[in-house]
Amino acid sequence: EKNEANRLPSAAAVWLPKERDIYLAQLAMLDGDVERSIEAARRTNDPVLLRITQMLAQRWDQVAKDAMAVVKNTASDEERVESLSWALAAAYRTKDQALFRQVTEQLRDVKTDESELEINLRWRSLAMHGDIDTAIGVLAVADPAAAAKVACAASRFERAAQLCGFD
Repeated sequence: EKNEANRLPSAAAVWLPKERDIYLAQLAMLDGDVERSIEAARRTNDPVLLRITQMLAQRWDQVAKDAMAVVKNTASDEERVESLSWALAAAYRTKDQALFRQVTEQLRDVKTDESELEINLRWRSLAMHGDIDTAIGVLAVADPAAAAKVACAASRFERAAQLCGFD
């Protein structure tokens, strides 16, 4: 095991423990010590840093598990949609078809009072992971004209015409 204290810069003496763990997580990843990096990231209680270390380590199963835990326990709609997007990305990468279908169903369920940010995150996540038709449907809830543009870009010309009112 590496002596981490010897690898810290002298300025680390005034760092908060979380700042030290952020540095150590990055240093461990650079050293190729995935387990140590994830352990340090977990100590920071920073879900973004933890997710990044897990992604770099190809721990997509853990990314999915953590994202679905947030979906289950979150109060914020924005946080829920973001976590669903991460869960979709992880399900796609691990080829977990059951989770992919489950998350797709939740991402397609747009609420009428959702922010533009949430809707954009929903449809773009779906589109990036190959579900273009569902993505167009999600975007159409908020902005049929924009959905028609996406449909055209995806060579869904009949759908674009429908969205523009030409049946």
